[in-house]
Amino acid sequence: MSIQSNNYLIVKFIVFLVVFLTGTGLKAQSRLGDPLEDSTIICHTSKHGYLYLGIDNYVSLHTENLPSADEYMLEANNGTIIPDSNELYLIIPERQGKVRMLLYKISETDTVLIGYQYFTVKMVPDPRLTLNRMPISTPTTLPKKLLMSCDSLGIFVSNDIPGSENWFKITEFTFGYNYGGYYISHKNISNKFTAETRHIIDLTGPDREVSIRPKVESEGNVKLELPIYRIKIY
Repeated sequence: MSIQSNNYLIVKFIVFLVVFLTGTGLKAQSRLGDPLEDSTIICHTSKHGYLYLGIDNYVSLHTENLPSADEYMLEANNGTIIPDSNELYLIIPERQGKVRMLLYKISETDTVLIGYQYFTVKMVPDPRLTLNRMPISTPTTLPKKLLMSCDSLGIFVSNDIPGSENWFKITEFTFGYNYGGYYISHKNISNKFTAETRHIIDLTGPDREVSIRPKVESEGNVKLELPIYRIKIY
């Protein structure tokens, strides 16, 4: 077979691939409709437009540039969408990754697919204890001066989820350390540091480890188990 014949066959094969793949893409596009503008379906759960597992996520439709319809309908390929009040939709994803939302318009007896929009689904970050609004990990090392100046404890979840700062409330915490085989501690019946707690901190020498055991209540059905926080003082 000549070189020209080989080249001819290669060109024909490339043309076939282009036609086949383009046709497949057009069928997929037709099946899903056209990509929607990012501002068509608006997420209210996250400042950055994410959806989260384990919490209620709310979205709404920006209908200004959409075809007119008696009603709009949303479907998701990951989880459930439920129409809510005030033109909001509640979406509950089932897994991390992506969710594709399909938007339909309903007019009299016709239901027509308009298009689709993707969202990223993430896990809610693990809550962290805060000292004077500063999130800390466990174990950690902190200066004694910082603990002495601390006013209260709090819980940080995420800057991305509006209202998450109100999900949990510390009702009490125990602050203490081990010395000579004994556990010396004081229980605070709130999230505030008391004079007794600061007295324990003041008596604590350098390189000693203290512990904070918070007791937490949650709003709604959000569950939380915080570890015992261990802090090495210097």
